[in-house]
Amino acid sequence: MTRKGRILIILAGVGLAVLAALVAVLLNTETDARRRRAAATYEATAAQHLKNLAAAEQNYFDNFGDYATFDQLIAAGILLNKGFAGEAPAVDGYVFRLRLTPRAGERPPSYSINADPQAPGGGRHLYLDSEVIGIRYSEGRPATSADRQRE
Repeated sequence: MTRKGRILIILAGVGLAVLAALVAVLLNTETDARRRRAAATYEATAAQHLKNLAAAEQNYFDNFGDYATFDQLIAAGILLNKGFAGEAPAVDGYVFRLRLTPRAGERPPSYSINADPQAPGGGRHLYLDSEVIGIRYSEGRPATSADRQRE
């Protein structure tokens, strides 16, 4: 093989290596963008679920004078999404946890709901309760009433 032939083979090999690296970067970028879009969609859906749950809790409170578990909301026919049955239902990429605080003397009953992404990096952690206005969020841990309000 001539010297020109060897140089052409080396250049072709280097070109293929560079091309393979570019393809890998493009695929990784596309996968990351797809993951971010999915996380944003799941988060928006979870926020809408929280709003619906708050309305269901208020409806239950207006009718029964207390707040309810997910199962009680479903049994009362107020919450129609049966996917919320149980203690910590996983719905649309988020796990929902409801805590009830019963009436105690002059203190009225209250509730709080956390919505946490099922998968790591699956979106922000969300929070809503009967005392705060708006949904709160946190980036890396379950959100609380002290966190920033979601726009």
